[in-house]
Amino acid sequence: MIGKKIPVVFRIMFVIWVILQVCLVIKYWDMPNHDDAQAYVKLASECIARGTWYPDVHNQYEDFIFGPGYVNLLIGIYHLCGSFSFVRLLNLLMNIAMVFEIRKLAGRMFSNKTGYYAAILYMLIFSNLYAPIAVFAFYFPTIDSPAAMQRSPAVSCGCRRRADRCG
Repeated sequence: MIGKKIPVVFRIMFVIWVILQVCLVIKYWDMPNHDDAQAYVKLASECIARGTWYPDVHNQYEDFIFGPGYVNLLIGIYHLCGSFSFVRLLNLLMNIAMVFEIRKLAGRMFSNKTGYYAAILYMLIFSNLYAPIAVFAFYFPTIDSPAAMQRSPAVSCGCRRRADRCG
């Protein structure tokens, strides 16, 4: 009985989940950064002040390079929007994309029903609800992981139940 209603349940939960995230992004729009987020913004701000991209000559003697792709993304967002806060919108869009990636990947690997269940479980994880409100770099490696797995031969050949049939 619930199996036939699962797409409807998914859609209702998805709408509620997105509305909650939008409300959280609005509420925490000017939230100060801390920990890693503060380090990313500090590095990006230094490069913006010097008019360069990261890593710069100024960074050549540091112990390690701190997420250069993400720092440069922050620099680009700052140049486009005038604030680092707009990263929250990008994080929101990527969090939404993750739900559909998970649904599609689990649907291809197992069944459509399993895909819906996996996406619903992703939306029920509390930390995924709050994910867009901070300036984190965690989305960039994870957003491509489901897509990369989806392109694997075991998934892309159309086998749903057993990857070993896809030789």
